[in-house]
Amino acid sequence: MLLPLAVSAQYGYSTEMSALIRSQIEQLAGEPKVEWREELSRFYARRGDRPAWDTADGIHRLVAAIETLRDDGLEVADYDLSHLRSLAGKHALGERVFRELLASRVLLRALGDLSFGRLDPAQVEPVWHAETTPPAFLNRARLVELAELATEDPMRALAQARPDLPEYRVLRAALAPLRAVQALGGWPVVGAGPTLRPGALDPRVPALRERLRIAGHEVGERRDTAYEGALVEAVRAFQREHRLDVDGALGPATLAALDASPAARIRQLQANLERLRWYAREREPTGVVVDVAGAVLTYFRDGSPIWRTRVQVGRPTRETPLLKSEVTHFTFNPTWTVPPTILREDKLPVIRRDPGYLARNRMKVIGSGGRVIPPDEIDWSNPGGLILRQDAGPGNALGQVVIRFPNPFAVYLHDTPSKRLFDRNARSTSSGCVRVEGALELVALISADGGGPDEAAAKAILDSRRTRNVSLQRRVPIVVVYWTAGVDEDGSLAYRPDIYGLDAPIVQALGERRASLAAEAGARPAALALR
Repeated sequence: MLLPLAVSAQYGYSTEMSALIRSQIEQLAGEPKVEWREELSRFYARRGDRPAWDTADGIHRLVAAIETLRDDGLEVADYDLSHLRSLAGKHALGERVFRELLASRVLLRALGDLSFGRLDPAQVEPVWHAETTPPAFLNRARLVELAELATEDPMRALAQARPDLPEYRVLRAALAPLRAVQALGGWPVVGAGPTLRPGALDPRVPALRERLRIAGHEVGERRDTAYEGALVEAVRAFQREHRLDVDGALGPATLAALDASPAARIRQLQANLERLRWYAREREPTGVVVDVAGAVLTYFRDGSPIWRTRVQVGRPTRETPLLKSEVTHFTFNPTWTVPPTILREDKLPVIRRDPGYLARNRMKVIGSGGRVIPPDEIDWSNPGGLILRQDAGPGNALGQVVIRFPNPFAVYLHDTPSKRLFDRNARSTSSGCVRVEGALELVALISADGGGPDEAAAKAILDSRRTRNVSLQRRVPIVVVYWTAGVDEDGSLAYRPDIYGLDAPIVQALGERRASLAAEAGARPAALALR
């Protein structure tokens, strides 16, 4: 443990203080619950165990920098700042040594939280990884380098630890204004009621107008109860921002989004800032990123987004899994083998009602040994272990192409004949796979980086109408993420419905971690703080 504060004053200022610092670090090496203890040792070894924070000014600058973590969705109470402030002016050697190590451990915790996330994603929101794309390692050596930078400029060190992502910067910038609104009592509640449509009169309109004005929308100068004009357009813009159906009507979903409190939005931002800290170490400079909650796909090349499209993702009862893998090959003119769950829950009820369904949709029934069985020979009330396969061609559920990557969930990206569903803002409509608008454009992008077929070769394969698998020469990364707060193409903040209910576990885990740290700090003597 660290020495109590009443260490004898017989120690001198320089070599004696350095020796005492090293002694305490060596004792901490045997404490497995101490965060970043190896980095703490390396940090002081690289500076010859000289103190880094032995002035009140140094402590004040460090505290001021760490207070900015509030804008990262982190709680400054997790960093023992009040304790550091109380030690800033102490002169006894024992107090100085304790302050020194406490400050460095506070700093390393802050740098680690910004660089890697406060929580372990494997415990909160697991992402499946292919063997060729294992979870990213934590670059602990960089924490020591940033800690050294912090001795000169703590604010700059923390800035460099933050994810270098436009999404992170936009979400981070949104927190302070939300907290300001919360401090003033929040925004008006529009309140439940019948669906409000353009042209209607409703006593809730003034509250609606004020709610949207606070959110930064242009609502006009009117003060009456008429729902029309600029106010309707502001509602449409709000619906667009929140991935709601843009119809200008105030139905239950739009009202729920409007009446979500500032505190709820703050929690939503905190959850997604944490997700972005996880993603920052998983991202690849080139490859596919699918955002399930946002129902969008972005293709990156050399770190820059070069193409973005709408996608349809799994509905809440059939979630699209979060994963990291690599695209290996395409299937052109694919057939579709109906998965057992879809066969049981979706197709069998339709076939029983409509015997002609199979022929109209060019579906074959495959029995044991691969034999095609005529539909009229099957007892559809108890069909047994049959396979349903749809021929390639027009109307095939997978469209013209499938983009495949290793995973245990039997999911993939694919084209679709259901183009009209892309026009919806709420696009959680699939059975788990990801339907891509402009799938052939995505194939061309992946092929350019992965050594796949060029446009002419792909067209020739498609024109042949024969099913064909084509492998890439080089695998192209794909990451499937889930961000309920993100950034639209114009760079603006966009809230999305939490379709799978994944925000709450992150918020809860952040709170539990905070409570655990507070309980530890309150239960142990001061000399053991920040374990």
